[in-house]
Amino acid sequence: MEPTDVTIEILKSIRDELHDGLTGVRTEVESVRTDVASVRTEVESVRSQLQDGLTAVRAELHDGLTAVRAELHDELTVVRAELHDGLTAVRAELDDGLTRVHGEVASVRNQTASLRGEAGSLRHDLREGLAGVTEGLAGVTERMDRLEHRQTDADLRIATELVAVAGVVRELRDAYREDRALRYRVDDHERRLSDVEKRVGV
Repeated sequence: MEPTDVTIEILKSIRDELHDGLTGVRTEVESVRTDVASVRTEVESVRSQLQDGLTAVRAELHDGLTAVRAELHDELTVVRAELHDGLTAVRAELDDGLTRVHGEVASVRNQTASLRGEAGSLRHDLREGLAGVTEGLAGVTERMDRLEHRQTDADLRIATELVAVAGVVRELRDAYREDRALRYRVDDHERRLSDVEKRVGV
């Protein structure tokens, strides 16, 4: 074989090796491309799963907040109703007590007027009955005892009604204190709900 043929054979051999090498590189590139496509598919799947998970979490948070708001609203409604009923009852009792006091005061005034009339009658009888001093003194003593008894009864009634009024005033004071405590609870619930909304980002 001549040197030229040898050179040609060497070049052919080199060409074949280069072809085989390029073929292998192309195969590896295709394999890498396939792997990259698979990774992209997995990434898209993970993204989809994460998106679904976030959607589910947001839905659960929204449902939880809705439930909390509903519970707080119901509790506030109950508290307001109880407070309204309590104040209504206290006002009714106070009105009844004041009505009774006014009635008793009117009765006492009537009795006082009657006593004054009787006292005037006694004065008239004393002036007219100077001749019968002994009998007049006995009558005066009896009438004075009756007047004192009536005055004592009137004082007892007034004292009893004053005690009742004092009890109603104490109940109204306690109701006012309970009203302030309930308002504090309402403000605390509102503040807690606001904090929950801020943490969730609603």
